[in-house]
Amino acid sequence: MKKILLIVLLLFVGCSKEPINFEQMLVERDNVYYTKDTNKPYSGTVFSLYDDGKKKSEGAFKNGYYNGKWTSWYANGQKYTEGTFKDDYYDGKWTSWYENGQKYSEGIYKDGNVISEKCWDEVGDECECLEYSSKYEDRDAITDEQIVNDYVETVSQTVSMMVEPPLKLKIVTTERIWYSMATDTEAAQTGILSPGEEKSLSFITQINVRLNQTAGAVMYINGVEVEELGEYQNPAEIYFFAEPSTITVKHYLPQR
Repeated sequence: MKKILLIVLLLFVGCSKEPINFEQMLVERDNVYYTKDTNKPYSGTVFSLYDDGKKKSEGAFKNGYYNGKWTSWYANGQKYTEGTFKDDYYDGKWTSWYENGQKYSEGIYKDGNVISEKCWDEVGDECECLEYSSKYEDRDAITDEQIVNDYVETVSQTVSMMVEPPLKLKIVTTERIWYSMATDTEAAQTGILSPGEEKSLSFITQINVRLNQTAGAVMYINGVEVEELGEYQNPAEIYFFAEPSTITVKHYLPQR
């Protein structure tokens, strides 16, 4: 009997799947995560790390989709978000925090639908929650329709930016940032950058970028920082033209 039990335990341990670093071992296509070695939608527990080895996130995928409990942290170790997914959609209780530890929002979801939600500002005063999609990859997306109907342009700056080809744009983040980028040679691409992530894109003469916020984002073109980006919790659009080497930054505020 003891031998049979030992064999069962060994089989159980041998078949268990250790968590993997999904940023290194999985690839994402059309919001589905695949294993690099087998090219199959991944199921299992995962994690990701900052460059200094601190944990950035942990959770699980099922058939290539976010599923089950997920937790993420800022680079300083402060918890960023925690909640559960069901096939890529928020399901159950979700909580998020500011980098200073103050709670940002707390909501209850069912199959991607918001049942209830509360939000707070960085000093703890309750405030209005912004609307967003409850699907992970669409959360914080800023559409053309939203820019026209929900926001008003407040500041627009155009300045000279003397950089020489070849051209490369890079965004470095300390917060969760949604982005959309389009160049004169490539169609628009969108995505989410977690705190501590970077995004780079080479282009020839023109690039357009939209961010859901500029707080927590630093942008460079050929290593030159775009200082006009500023630190705002609202959307911005950035347009760079190689001829005549100018950059325009537009900031938006919600319409009242």
